[in-house]
Amino acid sequence: MAETAVAEVMAELAELEDPKAREVNEKRGDDHAVNLSKLRAVAKRLKTQQDLARELWKTDDSSARLLATLICRPKAFERDELDAMLRESRTPKVHDWLVNYVVKKSPHSEELRLAWLDDADPVIASAGWALTIERVMRKPDGPRPRQAARRHRGGDEGRAGPPAVGDERLPGQHRDQARGAPRPRDRDR
Repeated sequence: MAETAVAEVMAELAELEDPKAREVNEKRGDDHAVNLSKLRAVAKRLKTQQDLARELWKTDDSSARLLATLICRPKAFERDELDAMLRESRTPKVHDWLVNYVVKKSPHSEELRLAWLDDADPVIASAGWALTIERVMRKPDGPRPRQAARRHRGGDEGRAGPPAVGDERLPGQHRDQARGAPRPRDRDR
């Protein structure tokens, strides 16, 4: 049944291919030829299908992999599976969609972020940085990884530690001004 579904989806993707789209995408380092709006329409029709998503990923076709990122259940992937998928995704669009639509929603995102930040492959390290940006944007008040590790080891007693993100004053910012607050004008003093 899954093989039939994969074959049907691959045939549909082949029908949607546009040589002009492939030409434009190749200039950006991508090799898919399906218009992304049409690809999203296919995903909307298929809805969430984790098994089909895994089978589409195995085809090694960029359009199929993009579709797989749209119809999968991000929380259903294991850590090692996500790591392998990222290392297999060598086109920028597949890499980007995998990180943004799947890995960021995974319960393994923090663990993968830390592992990928120090990876020798710059493409893999960029995924770690993308996850770091996501973490800072969503949880700016949460403990930073090094502080959390020190507390876990019991080595953070009595130390103030570095200021949290956003505590430092920006150049040209008034000393009493909170970050994001309007700067006092001379006439307001």
